Amino acid sequence: MRSIALTVLVSLAAVPAALADDVVRVHRLPDGAKGPAVAVRGESVHLAWGQRDAIFHAESTDGGRTFGAPARVSAEGEQALAAMERGPRLAVGGDGTVHIVWSPPRLRGARYASRAPGAATFSASRDLLGQGGKDAEGLTIAASGDVVLAVWLDNRGPAPANSPIGLPLWGSRSTDGGKTFSAPAALAHDYDGGACACCHLDAGVDGEGRIVVAFRGARENVRDVFLLRGDAEARRFRVAPVTRENWEFRGCPMDGPRVASGEPLVVACTVDGRVGLAAAGRQGFGPQARPAEGGDRGRFPLALRGTNGRLLFAWVGGDNHVHWQVHGDKGAVVASGDAGAVAGETRPTGFVDGAGMFVVVQ
Repeated sequence: MRSIALTVLVSLAAVPAALADDVVRVHRLPDGAKGPAVAVRGESVHLAWGQRDAIFHAESTDGGRTFGAPARVSAEGEQALAAMERGPRLAVGGDGTVHIVWSPPRLRGARYASRAPGAATFSASRDLLGQGGKDAEGLTIAASGDVVLAVWLDNRGPAPANSPIGLPLWGSRSTDGGKTFSAPAALAHDYDGGACACCHLDAGVDGEGRIVVAFRGARENVRDVFLLRGDAEARRFRVAPVTRENWEFRGCPMDGPRVASGEPLVVACTVDGRVGLAAAGRQGFGPQARPAEGGDRGRFPLALRGTNGRLLFAWVGGDNHVHWQVHGDKGAVVASGDAGAVAGETRPTGFVDGAGMFVVVQ
């Protein structure tokens, strides 16, 4: 993996929340919605979520200011799983095709559907898990141009001997914009171990257009977070540690990392129940920056890259509210606030709208 320069994000004392209305707003999903995901391409903003055992999608064509009516993606009678951090994931390809994956009950599959530009509906779903697969944990997807990668944790084959409660990273890759996918196989990478068996994966795209995959490790029960950066066609991956805290935990925290795509890459994650950010630089990822004193305990952190070098850092606190900070281009906190309670056990997401405002989706 090419070397990447370190950018440290410094958390300072929060300024009055009166500034909040100028930089952050909340988009609330329908009652009962869980596990939302978002993908943005130009003025098109795509949202997906699980609700009543089904997967739904809504699109905005005005930069996220308004959204069209929700449309069901999974077929009638086709049940889907959405709870905690499990839920649908989506990506938008170079031609505007929307790619979406989700898990059926008990994780017995890796369902995939797409919607071509100009199409009114999504394609019928198909299973990317393939024959011989039992279940797919942590299912996610990323797209760069015509390359699409669905990736998950798979229990086929022997588990890494040095990774208790760990599973191998597997994937299925398309180089024709999702028309066809390769047979599922273990990802080719240089991380010596497996991934934490229940923490969700996240995938994104770096500033060079290469697909990246963030995961929590399991080697020797150390639950640090790592990033895989792929080659141009996502065939082989090189690993970089995101955290170096050597947090040993003999279980699964069920709280995977989140990637803010672009350059530099930023990863939001938890270590031992503390939320933080790590940004990439030439020497790799540096120490995590954490929120102001008293706000570092939480789960399900989120990072969003904004305009003029700003960055949103949000997380679910112990009060089940989404707390957030906006960092300026020098790392200082320029605004902070509370986006309200999340409904049940679900993970918020977000995007930057056409006016440059951060939008927290919950």
